[in-house]
Amino acid sequence: TKGGEFALKIVMSVKAKTFVQNVSVVDRLPNLVKLHEKYQTLSPDKIDERTRRVEWNLGSLNAGELRVFSYVVYSPVGVLGRFLIPKARVVYEKAGKVIEAYSNEVIFLNESRRSAE
Repeated sequence: TKGGEFALKIVMSVKAKTFVQNVSVVDRLPNLVKLHEKYQTLSPDKIDERTRRVEWNLGSLNAGELRVFSYVVYSPVGVLGRFLIPKARVVYEKAGKVIEAYSNEVIFLNESRRSAE
């Protein structure tokens, strides 16, 4: 960022293969970062500061429907080296059964920026 803080934009996409209901996406914030007040796309329905969970309730999705949303995290403390983004969890209902799935895990590598000489 311009102020020298570490910031990272996280983009998530949810795509339904078949019709699903009561879709809920839950993401955990890593310990070092804070959630930026201005969300890029869909604002979360619930933010729990104590457990560091961010939750979106998407309702139902039709077959082939895709929802993409993002948010920004930042840290006043510089982050160097490996930075792990935890897996997001999606819970949905399909044909009367509650199913839980997880996203992929992302590792972000950050290097220090050399100042111009």
